[in-house]
Amino acid sequence: MLKHEAALNAHGLDDSRASPPELLELGNAALRFLKTVDGDLELLSALDDQLDGALMLPLLDAPRRLSVASEVELAVELARALAFCARDDMHGEIAAAYARAGRREDALAQVDSNLETAELPFLAEARAGDVYQLLGDTDSAEAYFRRSLAVAGDGSEKRQAALRIANLLIDQGREAEASALLAAEHVDR
Repeated sequence: MLKHEAALNAHGLDDSRASPPELLELGNAALRFLKTVDGDLELLSALDDQLDGALMLPLLDAPRRLSVASEVELAVELARALAFCARDDMHGEIAAAYARAGRREDALAQVDSNLETAELPFLAEARAGDVYQLLGDTDSAEAYFRRSLAVAGDGSEKRQAALRIANLLIDQGREAEASALLAAEHVDR
């Protein structure tokens, strides 16, 4: 079990156990909470510290969980409310929510906006690849993932980008190419 899954379970926020009405209720509660926090990152960080780091991961994952459950408008609203603490990631999640809902034009317009305004180009390129992958355009997804690798700064970013590319290649039956990429980037699977 991943750390964030354990945190979700510990706080009753695991979307695999929440019915759609419960997930909707949790999403609305998260939105009300974020409106109370009102963009105060220091307060949010202090609360997360008091909860041993178990607040932020479920909050940041909530827009994805909501959009997977077809609660797109709430997912977008929640992602916008969270943008003060994870701007490029949440803007990417907005585009992904639109893509999951089949709203291609909205998704691609958001991707364009994200790429133009990104504070973290590595992340904006990676999230653009995620969106294209959700839309079924694997060629474009691969191109954006490769751009993410090209602009990645530190080793962690390079690893994340290489793994995104490798996963896409493996999904396409291109295992040898994925292995070669990971070896060239010095990434262990």
